[in-house]
Amino acid sequence: MSPFIACGGAAHYEKGAFCNMKTKCLRYGITSLYIIFTLSLLVLASCGGAAEETGGSITLSADPASIPPDGYSSSTITATVKDSTGNPVVIGTTVTFTTNLGSFRGSSSISVSISDDTGVVTVSLIAGTTSGIATVTAESNSVTQLIKVPIVSGGGTASITLTAEPTSIPPDGYSSSTITATLKDNTNNPVAIGTTVTLTTNLGSFHGSTSISVSTSDSTGIVTVSLIAGTTTGTATITAESNNVTQLVTVTIVSGGGTALITLEAEPECIAPDGFSSSTITATLYDSSGNEVPVGTYVTFTTNLGSFPGGTSAYGWTSDDTGVVTVSLIAGTTSGRATVTATSNNVTQSVVVSFSANCEE
Repeated sequence: MSPFIACGGAAHYEKGAFCNMKTKCLRYGITSLYIIFTLSLLVLASCGGAAEETGGSITLSADPASIPPDGYSSSTITATVKDSTGNPVVIGTTVTFTTNLGSFRGSSSISVSISDDTGVVTVSLIAGTTSGIATVTAESNSVTQLIKVPIVSGGGTASITLTAEPTSIPPDGYSSSTITATLKDNTNNPVAIGTTVTLTTNLGSFHGSTSISVSTSDSTGIVTVSLIAGTTTGTATITAESNNVTQLVTVTIVSGGGTALITLEAEPECIAPDGFSSSTITATLYDSSGNEVPVGTYVTFTTNLGSFPGGTSAYGWTSDDTGVVTVSLIAGTTSGRATVTATSNNVTQSVVVSFSANCEE
């Protein structure tokens, strides 16, 4: 700043006047520098400082992954927003969602704010009546991410029903439970042939592995796999996943299930050795209190003559509260006495079935 301006301009040009005004001029000069410095800080702050931080990341997910064009079905869009250091963004950070198909409460865009320290925010994408692929974009602090949501009839797996039969198997290294997954699309119809589902377990295995991927082979949308017991007891949690849809079921891998007593009967007690006649073997299992054992209690049958469907040993489990398990003993073509043994929880019982051509005598 010119000393002439600070001291009153040309009116103070004379040397004496300038010198007499030295103290006043110095004060004006210092004040001017302070104002300039303060303005500079304000300019810097407006360019950075308190402004929202750029950079970071957004992760998007859609559940379900597809919806039908019925005008009311919806998919939950979840955005997880992190700053440039990988931490959740601060509370109040705004996220703007836009879509080219469907809507957010009647609009193609919606802005919401982070309400807690998780950095997570959700909105609902509502289907219209037009089929297509909705491209949903999330933007926050100049960072964008997108996800595609098919709005179509069918559209892949939307639900999974998962069952296990039996729900309890012994830890013998070979017993198995059949896991059945039924996959349906967003119109509640079976998914298309070739749809893949991945099953995982934390105990036991699927043919030596803790995970297996299979595809639907017909129009039922059903796939089955065998969970094979190991030698460790516990609860196996089996999870099925397809098209970002998951479902789980549990199988108990335990010994015996509390069996303390077995009664064993054969009906009839004599059959012809013709290769197809059969006798129904009935085992009734009781616990130490004399009550029927719980549903899912396992029992093993063996025979030294004839066979059960599949071999000389069979496995069954109680399916209701009667404690009863039945199996068919099929005659071979050799005459003799078949000793059938039932074992559960280290408790055994036997019954004899005669293979004879003269059973009625």
